[in-house]
Parts: sequence; C-alpha cells; structure tokens
Amino acid sequence: MLMDKIIGHRGICGVAPENTMAGFYIAKKYFKWIEIDTCLTSDEKVVLFHDETIDKLTNGTGKISDKTFKELQELNVNMKFPEHGDCKIPLLVDFLDFVIKNDMCVNVEIKDNDKRWKLLTDKVIEIIEKSKINIENLLFSSFNHNVLMHLSKKKPNWKIGHLFYSDTTDWQKKCKVVNAKSIHLYNKNISQDIISQAKNMGLEVYCYTVNNKSEYKKLIDLGVDGVFTDEKPETII
Repeated sequence: MLMDKIIGHRGICGVAPENTMAGFYIAKKYFKWIEIDTCLTSDEKVVLFHDETIDKLTNGTGKISDKTFKELQELNVNMKFPEHGDCKIPLLVDFLDFVIKNDMCVNVEIKDNDKRWKLLTDKVIEIIEKSKINIENLLFSSFNHNVLMHLSKKKPNWKIGHLFYSDTTDWQKKCKVVNAKSIHLYNKNISQDIISQAKNMGLEVYCYTVNNKSEYKKLIDLGVDGVFTDEKPETII
C-alpha cells in the first residue's frame, strides 16, 4: 500500500488544532501517515494552512496570501481547543524536521488558494529536496490538475495522488497523464463503479473525510484502500 488504512487529516484536527505542531505531536501517537496542506504567504514562505482566508481558523482576518510570515506569527491559530493554548502557523521546513525525527510519513497537499500555484509547487519541491527526508515517505496531492501536471513533469518519480471533490469529469485521463498512483475521493461522491475502474487502472483509492464506524466499514467493504479521518483511529474502527 502507498499509505495506511487510516491517515490523520490535517494532523488530527478533530482532537487538536489543524496543521499545527501541537496537533502533529498528538497525531504521531496514533498515525504513521498524516495529511497536511501547503500554501504561500505574501513573502513566499511555504506554510501549513488549509483555508484561503485566516478568518475561520485564527484571530485575524484576510487572505493568507496577503500576509507575511511575520504577520501570521502574531496570530493564534487555535480557536477550538483551549487546552492546547496559543498555536502558530508552521513553516513546511520546520514540519519536515519533525517528520524526520519521528519517522512519520506525509501526504503533502499543494493548495491552489491563489494564482501562484506554480511558484508554490516549485517552492515545495525546493524545500523537499533540501531536506533529508526519504521521498518514499511522501505522497503529493492536489485538486488542481495543473499543479500535478507541473509536479509530475519536474519530479516524475515522486508519488502523486489526484484529489477530486464533486466533479470527477475525465478522472481516468487526468490520473493517467500525471502518472498518479492513487485517487482521493470525497466520501459522499464515491461508488463501487469508480472504485472498480480505479483498481483496474492500478490505482489505490483513498477517501476523505471519514469520522464514524459505519462509514468506515461501508467504504472498506466497497474496496477503498484507506481513509482520512479527523479523529483517533479507535473512533472509526
């Protein structure tokens, strides 16, 4: 398998602040594989953050792409879990040091929150190459087909998973052209047909986001290889 049957979503975001070091320290107790989101600040630093704006997840407002890394460090990214205190938006480079020290594996999602997706992809490649991480412990994904096209041309041996939400138009062609090893599907838009077709193409199938036992059992019974969850594994197994 490319990844495990259960992957921590944004760390373990049902238990601790998403995409934060506090969350990753907890996630390492439960998961070998976790998923993160990467995006760019205004001064072109690669940080871990999911949303296009910081309004929902921090005590600030505005687009993350309009903020410098220094400005972001003034914010608290923990709005849900007071027991974890003040949390900061981390840099990808610092996170990779944590991953290496703890022998973890990561699904690196490359976001397309602004028009600089090519620059973000190049920056991610540069940071990965400068780190000492084992590339076999990483899988790269994106909803943006252009991101994966660019990545696959520059790094044809890096493992790619193609993300889809509601629109799965031409998914076979899109996966094939980027030499995807897996397809990642929304759990409400999955069917036995697409799973069977993906398996026939040699693709592994992963599903997001699964947070209860019945949903997990249903998807595993359908033939899904693994799921992303916000919760501790025992919550869904």
